[in-house]
Amino acid sequence: MTAWGAVHAVRPGAGETVMVSGAAGGVGSLAVQLARRTGATVIGLASERNHHWLRSRGVIPLAYGDGVADRITPAPSARS
Repeated sequence: MTAWGAVHAVRPGAGETVMVSGAAGGVGSLAVQLARRTGATVIGLASERNHHWLRSRGVIPLAYGDGVADRITPAPSARS
């Protein structure tokens, strides 16, 4: 319910980009899948060991660490 509530509150759609922190965790793993179903581009913040799982679900993985705020940018197709 938490993942559904978060995605529902944001209401992402096709052509939009959302970033989910903890994207491979309990709530995050459901949130990225629900957000992808809306047609949005999803960037998932997670440890590198979970990047393959995120990619397999159409999520753009992003690793935690120094400079993460500077590395959070929309996918090239989502830039205007």
